[in-house]
Amino acid sequence: MISQITEVSYKGITGYVRENRRSSSLESFILSSNARLGHKAYGNRIGRDVLELAAPGPAWQAIAAEVRRLDSLRRPVLRNPRWNLVTAKETFERRFTKLG
Repeated sequence: MISQITEVSYKGITGYVRENRRSSSLESFILSSNARLGHKAYGNRIGRDVLELAAPGPAWQAIAAEVRRLDSLRRPVLRNPRWNLVTAKETFERRFTKLG
């Protein structure tokens, strides 16, 4: 699953926001058969859409509040320990250079 990554700047501090889907098993792409059946039968969405923010620790709360304010879909803004500033920047630059 490829998600949108956006570079954000708030008061001179750079961070990265990505769209993601969190399931009840959080970091897993494996879905239970019950979840699949529920999705097929009732059209339930599998997981919930969230925004994951990678930003410097001291500024994380302020940037998260601004991202929350600007998001018209009102998705929760969360931290993901597996996606930090280093991996976010590398991923953003790799995708940006492919497009350029």
